[in-house]
Amino acid sequence: MLNRRYPIAHQSKMLWKKEASGTSYADIFEEFNNTASAELVSAILAPLRKMMGVQRIHKSNKISTELREKGNEMFAKRKWRFAMECYSEICGRYDPDDDQHVQFIVRSIVLAVNAFTSYENLIEFVESATKEKNDKRVPHSTTDMKSKYRMFLKQNQWMTEEEEKQWFSIAYAVFIDICATIPTFDTKFDTKDKKRFLMHLCLMHTYIINCNLFQNKRKEGIYLLQGHFSHFCAHNLVRYFYENKSVCITSRRIKKGDQLFVTHNADLWDQPRDMRQSFYLERFGFQCECEKCENPSWPVSSKQIQSEQDFQFLSKEMKVLDNLDDFIEFKKCSMLEQKCLNILRKYQDSQWCTELDIVSHWLSEIHQVMY
Repeated sequence: MLNRRYPIAHQSKMLWKKEASGTSYADIFEEFNNTASAELVSAILAPLRKMMGVQRIHKSNKISTELREKGNEMFAKRKWRFAMECYSEICGRYDPDDDQHVQFIVRSIVLAVNAFTSYENLIEFVESATKEKNDKRVPHSTTDMKSKYRMFLKQNQWMTEEEEKQWFSIAYAVFIDICATIPTFDTKFDTKDKKRFLMHLCLMHTYIINCNLFQNKRKEGIYLLQGHFSHFCAHNLVRYFYENKSVCITSRRIKKGDQLFVTHNADLWDQPRDMRQSFYLERFGFQCECEKCENPSWPVSSKQIQSEQDFQFLSKEMKVLDNLDDFIEFKKCSMLEQKCLNILRKYQDSQWCTELDIVSHWLSEIHQVMY
């Protein structure tokens, strides 16, 4: 059985196809609030009340009539202040430099909208791609923006109920950011239908990005082709990040027709099987079925690999890796990288063992220093 991350458990409804009429963003805020928690509404609307002199919102979590009336009148004049007020209140909760990715999601929506000449073309494209959700075939080309966006919309959207609530809150922050700081969206989304569609687009992008973000300490991104790679603890690809690219190197023999596997969390390489399985089930909705996880005799050691000169050399050098510096560091890391690859390829047909785990981990650490 292939170890795919399962499709979305809770698909958001396409609610934007309703009566068309002119509206303010405040009306859409109200609609968004109808499904938001009281805690979320309080966190997001506090700066709005402060800015507009509104003292309360209704218990039903709707924006009050007073806020809507003042918002209609003041919104255009106070966008910039609105944005600054919002972030002064919620920057600790939606810090784009932290793990909420608000600005990253905003940029993805701007890129998507700007790829189409009209709102009608955009909504038709999104609906078409969404209907093809279960078609996981890799497209023939991803060179143009629209083909990339279609592939983006087909990415995995599996999440837990807790994550769904958390990411709904982030989507709300994304929606407010766009409404407050991007003037061109006023004219592109000038009816209630269009603003409602934008609201759901924010939700969709938030789910996709949080479900599929590849990260390390310094770089993050949505890598469309890698979204088709499944997880194995005993993986056959080693991944590292270089500039704006994610690079994969084969670490096991791969024949024509073989599936490609990466690890979704390299930090778990030395953790017990139960801990790994629990993490992947909770975070991604599957249990790993690789040879490492399915082997009842694990851990398995290889004295032959332990006796390799390269392995013994690496064992000593990896202890001082963090003390290397600048150009000398890169040259030495390149040499260490090659020794790791030599071992992995020499034993690429061997049973997965603890020593291959260790070498893969060393290689990951070396790449973090190099790139």
